Amino acid sequence: MAYRQFSLNSFCKKFTIQPKELNLFGEVEIENIAPSDHLLTEIAQSKRIPYLTEKAKSELFVTPILKFLTVHNNFQFSYFSGYVLNADKKEGLNGECDFIFSTATNTKELSTPIFNLVEAKNDNIEQGLGQCAAQMLGARRFNEKNDGAHLQTIYGCVTNSFEWVFLKLEENTLFIDTERYYLGNLNQLLGVLQYIIRKYK
Repeated sequence: MAYRQFSLNSFCKKFTIQPKELNLFGEVEIENIAPSDHLLTEIAQSKRIPYLTEKAKSELFVTPILKFLTVHNNFQFSYFSGYVLNADKKEGLNGECDFIFSTATNTKELSTPIFNLVEAKNDNIEQGLGQCAAQMLGARRFNEKNDGAHLQTIYGCVTNSFEWVFLKLEENTLFIDTERYYLGNLNQLLGVLQYIIRKYK
């Protein structure tokens, strides 16, 4: 078994995780972040290019957003694309991750993952929730095993590039955001991602 094989139900059942729907950012102040002209141009140009696969959408829309955030934060965090995170193979917590945020900088090796982003397959966001949750638990176990760090909170997100759903894993509860964020409201989307990054700075 691997991350991609988990449904939300099978993940929660296997690891005794309680799913709970919640407005994740409803009680915190999210400061909208203005995108750079370069990012706006990249996204506008990407919309004119065929994006028929998850890989294409990831390259055209998600990667420019993550690159912008690294620059916006003066390279104080790193993101890894396509990284194989083998946290606990016996439990099925292994496999390739679309994107992982890490607090480590200027390194070629993953250290202290804090955020997992999953590109929804066939635009089915709900189908990606289990995979994302499994990667979030994998990140927690990776941290405990390799860095000796027990982070209270691990964040995650499932996106089809245009619609984004955020998750938060705390102890044995998986919080699934009741709100959706959209590429069309880029300032707000960047604000949410920036809020998560600041939690670990």
